Amino acid sequence: MHIWTHDQYKQFREQVVSLHYKVAFDILFYCGLREGELLALMPSAINGNIISVRANFQIVDGRELIQTPKTEKGIRDVTMPDSLALEVGTYIGSMIIGPDERIFHFTKSGLTSEFRKRTEKAGLPQIRIHDLRHSHVAMLIHMGIPIEEISKRIGHDNTHTTWSTYAHLYPGKDQLLAKKIDNVRLSDDPLSDNPDLQ
Repeated sequence: MHIWTHDQYKQFREQVVSLHYKVAFDILFYCGLREGELLALMPSAINGNIISVRANFQIVDGRELIQTPKTEKGIRDVTMPDSLALEVGTYIGSMIIGPDERIFHFTKSGLTSEFRKRTEKAGLPQIRIHDLRHSHVAMLIHMGIPIEEISKRIGHDNTHTTWSTYAHLYPGKDQLLAKKIDNVRLSDDPLSDNPDLQ
């Protein structure tokens, strides 16, 4: 797993020329969607600043398929930042497209090719597209968002999966916890004023 900081993502985005790809990469970075979830998006899945993740785009034996997410928790609503929702709404509004047609017409390989090209042009370390999802989670952790909220947002089956995947992004949390316990331990009687603990 490799991650980019927000500054690195902005540096990458400056090199992206196509509006189609800009919107796609923004959704991946700021919403944490999987590539298949992104590529399955249709106008009917977007209501204001809510993305209703209900489908997954795959190519199987050369055929393009829209399938349901692989787990029940993968079916979820993801709230976009208002600024991104405006960008996505403007983008969709500029297209002649039906409510149940895919918004993005490239495939994972096309997305990957563009990603690698722009990453190199930006002079950034190469990461996988899926690492934009990891970068999204790292940003949320840095913002202090609880693990339960992160797990729900990214569609994990449970918080244990999220924790086991991203525990290494919580450096020093155990030391911080021990310090808080030490503060309690070394104070005169910090719990005596709490009737619930008597």
